[in-house]
Amino acid sequence: ATLHLESLLRNNNDSKGGLMMRASTDPDAAHVSLVVKAGDGVTMYYRAQAGGETTTIKNVGVWRDNIELSLVKNGDSVEASYKHKAAPTWYVLGTANVPLGATYLIGHAVTSADTTQPGQLMAGEVAVMTI
Repeated sequence: ATLHLESLLRNNNDSKGGLMMRASTDPDAAHVSLVVKAGDGVTMYYRAQAGGETTTIKNVGVWRDNIELSLVKNGDSVEASYKHKAAPTWYVLGTANVPLGATYLIGHAVTSADTTQPGQLMAGEVAVMTI
């Protein structure tokens, strides 16, 4: 799945938005996400099992706007990559082993990290391709 992230409304340094794969809509479901975090840049998160801890793989303080994000699932392995829209090269941020099952959800993810203000993500559609 790929997503073009144009911009993210930054309410504070913990605001984030991007692309997510989830096992279900349950709040504690297994998931992998690749987001732009206002204070840190491109960041990968994952939770390997329902109810488990969410792990941060890496933060790369590069671009925060006009970014292409990609999550590629191969079995239980999910690889997260990013690039600037104008650049030809994709950079692999990390890989996580997350059993999402045969049926899972893919979509936009956004949080303002502030209960008094909504999050806002300006992004294109999520493009999904099966291999």
